[in-house]
Amino acid sequence: MKDQGEKSVSNCRQRGQHARRVLAGLSAAALCTGVLAACSSSGGASGSGGNSKGSTYTIHAILSVTGSESFLGDDEKASLGALQKLVNSTGGIDGHPVSFDISDNQSTASTSVSVASPLVSQVPVLLVGSATSTDRPVDQLETSNGPVIYDLSPGDHPAVGSAVYSASNSTTNQTLAFVNFAKAKGWSHIAAITSTDSSGQDGWENIDKAVQATAGAVTVTSHQTFDPASVSVTTQLAQIKATNPQALMVWTTGTPLGTVLKGMQQLGMTSIPVMTSNGNESYKEMQSLGNSLPAQLYFPSSQFRLSSSALTGQAQTLVEQFNSAMKAAGQPVPDEGDALVWDPALLIVSALRKLGVGATAEQIHQYISSQASYVGISGTYDFASKSQADNRGLTIQSVYVTQWDKSKMDWVQASGPAGTALAS
Repeated sequence: MKDQGEKSVSNCRQRGQHARRVLAGLSAAALCTGVLAACSSSGGASGSGGNSKGSTYTIHAILSVTGSESFLGDDEKASLGALQKLVNSTGGIDGHPVSFDISDNQSTASTSVSVASPLVSQVPVLLVGSATSTDRPVDQLETSNGPVIYDLSPGDHPAVGSAVYSASNSTTNQTLAFVNFAKAKGWSHIAAITSTDSSGQDGWENIDKAVQATAGAVTVTSHQTFDPASVSVTTQLAQIKATNPQALMVWTTGTPLGTVLKGMQQLGMTSIPVMTSNGNESYKEMQSLGNSLPAQLYFPSSQFRLSSSALTGQAQTLVEQFNSAMKAAGQPVPDEGDALVWDPALLIVSALRKLGVGATAEQIHQYISSQASYVGISGTYDFASKSQADNRGLTIQSVYVTQWDKSKMDWVQASGPAGTALAS
């Protein structure tokens, strides 16, 4: 039997080899930084905070604070700051103040893996950002020894029962809700334009499946793709315009959405209703797009977007608490980025309050997996059911289509659960 020192060396070697596989094709410089940092650590699963009464318990998060995806990372950072204040004002974790330690992945996959590599052998749980292409590689660092990884990207679909979880409503259910919404609106002919990155590819795969499931009730008149770095997509949009769609799905996130909307404006297509990813559900982004916004712009949202009068019980209380916390943090209208991290972080805190600061990755994993009716701001989570398609705990009933209202400078509810027609 190996002694503890031999086990630590063995663990370090295994994790280093695993990180090399994940980083294949990524930055060699990032590989060296991440793996060497991991192997210089003491090895084994150390705690995230001291066990002495009153010592700070640290929960690590890797977010896109800078770079092309910072509009999401900034919101997630602000949300964690607001939640930290809320948790600590209510006793922390068994008397231990909690601290969310945020590392910047600079919106690149190689940096994300480099930062995560030394942490996986040291912490029981890790939060990673919401940009699919940037953060998905970190999920691959999870091993049978942990850590629990909570990936904030709705476009990731970890296996049910694994120690990797995905946040919010899945892109599968978001696109299906949009197709339900199209049917309810009488839009039988829609078009789609998607970016060629992993987010856009995932979006199109799910759009296509959702449309195929309607057996002809909704059809795609034209599907076009574009490089997210493109400065113009008018060629693709002209082909879409020629098919006279009743609505357009635009599946991309951030700056590329602006490229598409500006192209639509140039071609006189702003009267066509647009449905886009919840990754674009950003107050700052709506402000920056300004006159480029189409007459109707829809998002696949969650219950945190609903008015207080549309909610009841614990859901109403939690959403009001979230809204108050974000407004106190300087967010006039809470964003999807704020919401993406709120439930996962609070669920982790709930686990630690139940289990104590010495909880292992396996214990935290078992706690989350056992939750069958955990109420959050995005819906009621059921992780205990093994019949779901991925490891997030939410179903299509948690998706509500919302519309950006230019006059109110806010989102308004446009559908019932799952994209169904609003009750009259």
